[in-house]
Amino acid sequence: MSTDQLRQFLLTSLRDPSLREQVLQAVSADAAALIAQELG
Repeated sequence: MSTDQLRQFLLTSLRDPSLREQVLQAVSADAAALIAQELG
């Protein structure tokens, strides 16, 4: 994941309460990365 992709994911998660909750519930950094990967 590039820096720009990570930045976009973080901005999206700030605007989307459901996505933010998924990230907060992730049990590891790998789980959070998988959520980001699934979003593209």
